[in-house]
Amino acid sequence: MEVWQFIQSTFKRTNKNWILIIVEFVSGIIMVALILIGIAIPALIMVVPAFLGDVETEEFLPYIAENVVLVLLGVLIFLIFLLAGLWLWAFITGGVRSMLLDSILKEKQFEFKTFIKYCKKFVGRIIGLWSIIGLIYCGIFVILGGIAGVLVFFSIGMYESSEAGALLLGIFGGGLIFLVLLIIGFLFGVFAAIANTYLIVEDAQVGDSLRGSLRFIKAHPGHTFLVVFLLMGIGFVVGMAFAILTMPIRVIPYIGAMFSLILSPIQMALNLYISLFGAVAYLLFYLWKQKRLGSDFQTVIAPE
Repeated sequence: MEVWQFIQSTFKRTNKNWILIIVEFVSGIIMVALILIGIAIPALIMVVPAFLGDVETEEFLPYIAENVVLVLLGVLIFLIFLLAGLWLWAFITGGVRSMLLDSILKEKQFEFKTFIKYCKKFVGRIIGLWSIIGLIYCGIFVILGGIAGVLVFFSIGMYESSEAGALLLGIFGGGLIFLVLLIIGFLFGVFAAIANTYLIVEDAQVGDSLRGSLRFIKAHPGHTFLVVFLLMGIGFVVGMAFAILTMPIRVIPYIGAMFSLILSPIQMALNLYISLFGAVAYLLFYLWKQKRLGSDFQTVIAPE
């Protein structure tokens, strides 16, 4: 695998589809707005009446307990807006990746009508895929949390007889569980990235995408993790460069805070560029491994 050629091709394809960054930028703003509204409305429902009623800080929890219906309504509203934001992102994700695939294989330009068609086509499957992966990870999190609880129980039991042993068990056991959780989270992230790519390229259902992702990673573990670490490294370098370049102004009192606010849209656009770059990279990598792209990551190979 020619790493430099792969990176160059990914940059070219990303820059060629710059309009998708604008689409994601606008969608991202709408998604953030939805989540903020979902936070603001429950706050107005629950918190503001408490303060207007001169409820003291120590009386706030009893106030919440006395207004359970109000609290549940606030939580429900928050969840509705949160799910709406996530649905929007899933909706956009299917369209963006499908347009990238068309650009790579068919040299097609962005068409809004086609984009919306792809968004509608894949949104259900993408939500299903994300939900299953998320539920499995949450299940693992709960299991590890249970193990952590058992360790805490043993540590408390050991504390009277051996303080050092209890502390070592707590620190070592907790650190090991945290490390395992991080590793599993990383592996699930890789699995999800390939599964998303498989779903779009192969026009697959959720179950087929999960199985296809696992087969692909098993068949190409070295190159898969090479691509992942390349993307992580590029993202880290770009993020550090942006932070270093803007740090001299950010640290100035008052002016720095205002400047940070002004830079927020730029930082968001930069993050979206890196995200689109990653989507292109996974598509190019998958198509190359499936022998649908040449070794230059540019030449389309017609199926036999």
